[in-house]
Amino acid sequence: MNEQHEPDGRLEWWYARLLALFPAGHRAEYGDEMLGVLLAGSRPGQRLPRLGEAANLVGSAAWMRLGGRGAGAVDRRWTDTAAVYGLVTSLLLVLAPARYVAADMLFTWRLDGARMVPSTGVLVSMLLWGLAATAACTRWGGVSAGFAWLGAGHQVWLLSTAYPSEPELLVRRWWMVVLMLSAAFALTVRGRVRGAAVLGGVRTGVLALALTVLTVLPAAEVLLAETSWQMDGGFEIASWGGYQLKSFLGEQPVQGVLSLALEAGCVLALLGCLIGLPPAVRRRLPVLGMPALLVLVTVPSVFNGFLMSTVRFDPPVLLAAGEWAYLVLLPLLTLLAGGVLLERAERHAHLVGLGLAAEREALLRRTGAAS
Repeated sequence: MNEQHEPDGRLEWWYARLLALFPAGHRAEYGDEMLGVLLAGSRPGQRLPRLGEAANLVGSAAWMRLGGRGAGAVDRRWTDTAAVYGLVTSLLLVLAPARYVAADMLFTWRLDGARMVPSTGVLVSMLLWGLAATAACTRWGGVSAGFAWLGAGHQVWLLSTAYPSEPELLVRRWWMVVLMLSAAFALTVRGRVRGAAVLGGVRTGVLALALTVLTVLPAAEVLLAETSWQMDGGFEIASWGGYQLKSFLGEQPVQGVLSLALEAGCVLALLGCLIGLPPAVRRRLPVLGMPALLVLVTVPSVFNGFLMSTVRFDPPVLLAAGEWAYLVLLPLLTLLAGGVLLERAERHAHLVGLGLAAEREALLRRTGAAS
């Protein structure tokens, strides 16, 4: 017969904090039951939730917060945001690699006449995200989500096969995995909502034009660049217009007047398209994009010691359990925290608005009675 044990108070506190991530309606109906089941399944002396339990609770709460099954009526604000985010991110995941692949191919050809062929992994990734972006413009939510999950899975598979020999590659590209997973999740949540419909016809056209210009710009720089052979046999390539500068969006084979004139304008046009969205959607877009951004900003500094040391060993040093927990939980907790804080801020603003409206109505009634 199993002995009964009294759960640790700190364990109950941690479970309660994780359950607080779920929507209020779900907590009111199932919160006590879920807490009881979690405590009943705990081990004697356990003080913290197990990693698998925490990840499952965080993931389930995120799914329900963004309109997943069991969350009741889907919040149209989140589905509209997910549709825009999924469409824009899918386009970026196609056009960003195409921007540099085309420029590098032309640069190699102009340099020595050789033909550079992109890797199969890059081509497959571009194809899958291109299909996801195309389907995202339709009401076929399941189709766009399916291609997106295939694209994210393909990236995970590439990194996992390289992980035993190049673990630093996974760490450096983890932000891209998070970005792809967030895009796939957004396209799953959007249902039949089209991102182009939420953006509107004009903004969709401006966004497509700006992204197209940014994609072909590096290749145009290479084609227009002035090339010459030196007396010592060296090859020189200079940007059209005679200026050399750093590209606003990262390294290119050649950067010059075109980059200076067009890159900043295209970026401002993209920001203008997003700023012109409805306020509820505009406030939610950073919540979906913040996990990948936070991973991109923090992981290089947090894992600097690992990145510097692992390449010095053969075989290389692999990630420890705590490092894996950081990589997995950071984006999940960031997404949940952002959603919860935004919902609370909007609820507070709504209550404040109701209070101010009641005060104005009471003041008008007093004024009317006095007159």
